[in-house]
Amino acid sequence: MPDTIRLLFSKTGRARFISHLDLMAVFQRAFYRAGLPLRYSQGFSPRVYLSIPLPLSVGYAGLREPLDVGAEAPVPGLDALPERLNALLPEGISVLSAEMNGRSPGDIVWARYEVRFHTGAEPEAFLSLFAAPLVVEKRTKKKGAVPTDLLPMVRAFSCARSEPEDGTLCAKLELAAQNPTLNPGYITAEFERRMGLMVPAEVTRLGFLDAAGAEL
Repeated sequence: MPDTIRLLFSKTGRARFISHLDLMAVFQRAFYRAGLPLRYSQGFSPRVYLSIPLPLSVGYAGLREPLDVGAEAPVPGLDALPERLNALLPEGISVLSAEMNGRSPGDIVWARYEVRFHTGAEPEAFLSLFAAPLVVEKRTKKKGAVPTDLLPMVRAFSCARSEPEDGTLCAKLELAAQNPTLNPGYITAEFERRMGLMVPAEVTRLGFLDAAGAEL
């Protein structure tokens, strides 16, 4: 079985606005400069086997994002690899850990998010979203936008005033990560619609859970 290096990385600050394709290019350049024995596809235009299984939306931060890159051989000194790569990566992107042949991306079932709303509303205003079927127009690949109840795609939710108090609400969400996927943007948009005004939100993906709720 081909070897794969599994990295966990964070994407914060101004790096939140780097697109997925640009982020892939950033990592690929860092791998080249670090001298990793990368594995390439065959054919006229060989490409590095590189995958970010669940890309972040532009503007979202991520604290434990997985990235897989193919390796021609086991890489010695994996413990030192994050430090080597971080010296080559731009501000806001940081490799946290590296291992060979981590768990399958298919094991990811839920994504954990923190959403900070800049609003004077009380937590109950946000929590009321989940008191009844949460039906919105959700985009699908085959049918376009269709009315969809989001509640079956929500594993857990909470909301409270931030501490120390700074005029924001802090919501914690566990949402379906794939098959189907629920982007928290649908929930923030519905919150804005019900409030009747724009509510600036900062979204951070905290990590992922498997089907049993164990952290990946």
